[in-house]
Amino acid sequence: MARKRWYLTEWREYRDLSQDQLAEKVTALTESWEKPVRLTGGDVSKLERNKKRRFNQDQLEAFAQVLQCESPGDLFYSPDEITEIRRLVDKIVKRARPRDMQFLRVLAGEEDKPEVA
Repeated sequence: MARKRWYLTEWREYRDLSQDQLAEKVTALTESWEKPVRLTGGDVSKLERNKKRRFNQDQLEAFAQVLQCESPGDLFYSPDEITEIRRLVDKIVKRARPRDMQFLRVLAGEEDKPEVA
């Protein structure tokens, strides 16, 4: 299975951080973790260019926290996509119509598609 693309560069730029600043913040954040994430700006550059092939869950969680993402999964979408996804979900939730909620349950695989009359 191919690895999903992640949008580290876009999120870093969205938060107006340099590669060195991001590396410093991630390193400082994780200093007390069981497995601290120690990075340099060069490491961030390699991750952004997919030259460093692997990243682990600790790195993903640290980047998400420093970049103020709601979840690590946000890093697999651009900041613009996340904004649009949240806008649409908020719009649906505010309307809170039963068919909207049913549609979301169908999309999530929690309910079968309703029969059309």
